[in-house]
Formats: sequence, structure tokens, C-alpha cells
Amino acid sequence: MTSNLRVLLAHPLAIHTSNDQDARDGLVVHGGKIVELVALLLCGARRADAVMVGGGW
Repeated sequence: MTSNLRVLLAHPLAIHTSNDQDARDGLVVHGGKIVELVALLLCGARRADAVMVGGGW
């Protein structure tokens, strides 16, 4: 719990989830590291999810 609180304070917009597929419009923090940045792109009337995955930032 303390570890999760520490990560949340460091990354207040982060989405904490054990399933990375659940995150939308935010950051996924796993093991204290940002492992995914999920952005929702709006292209006219079409919507597409763009996922940028890093090895932890």
C-alpha cells in the first residue's frame, strides 16, 4: 500500500492496474515504473487508440 501511494504521489495521473489492457487516456504504472502511456487520438469522427510502450521511464 505504501509503495502504491508513493507511486501515485509521484505520478498523480497514473492508472494503477494489474491488467495493462484496462488503461485508457493515461499512464500505466506497474512495479513502481511507468510501463505504458495510452493516448486516445481523435481524428475527425474516427477514434483510435495509440499505445506507446517503454521499458519504464
